[in-house]
Amino acid sequence: MFDDLVVFNFGNPKVSYRSNTERLPAEPYNMVFHELAESYAKTDGGMATCGEGHGEANRREEKPRDQRPNLKHHNTGGGPRTRPSQRDK
Repeated sequence: MFDDLVVFNFGNPKVSYRSNTERLPAEPYNMVFHELAESYAKTDGGMATCGEGHGEANRREEKPRDQRPNLKHHNTGGGPRTRPSQRDK
């Protein structure tokens, strides 16, 4: 039995991550941090919905982003401004 599932496949050649803002795409480690924080919020933090967990993960991202000013040039790990998009075949 499991409470949540997080999967990463950054090497998938059929998916590219692009920004739809003037910021750079989120770094992979930021996406990992966000998804793990969201999962933690739902499983151990008492958040009942994905939306609540997502909001908590966004709040958790603020501290590392404040500690690493270079991250301000990138989207947050949770988007929605960074989206996977299918590459042309």
